[in-house]
Amino acid sequence: WNTGNWNTGDRNTGNWNTGDWNTGDWNTGCFSTLTPTIDLFEKPSGLTYEQARYIPGIQVLNWAYENNWWIYSENMTDEEKAAHPEHDTTGGYLKSIPFKDACALMWRNLSDDDKRKVLEIPKFDADIFYRITGIRAGGQDDV
Repeated sequence: WNTGNWNTGDRNTGNWNTGDWNTGDWNTGCFSTLTPTIDLFEKPSGLTYEQARYIPGIQVLNWAYENNWWIYSENMTDEEKAAHPEHDTTGGYLKSIPFKDACALMWRNLSDDDKRKVLEIPKFDADIFYRITGIRAGGQDDV
């Protein structure tokens, strides 16, 4: 019952809504004509989700985070082959690592410039960032 895109509610003409009867975008409630602003690090940002997506530090995190890799059979260890016998049919397997492990790997591989961009996300809060990612960021050793 939506004319907008990517809605989970009903009767929306806006996009990316989870509520009903919205003509704005990114709404989580009902009967809104506005596109709301979002919180960053649990504080009002004054930015819409669409604007926040283009913050350099958020783009760095979105581009650099990865927790799944396709491992081809010829690159698998004997242990991986034993654990994933389907590799004979599929040609490999999808290796996944836990979220915080992937965050740590990502952070280790970021350049100092990219780490700075993350630390410059508006309203950056090192404690909240740590609770979510397991990464201690914001100190002198981080850039």
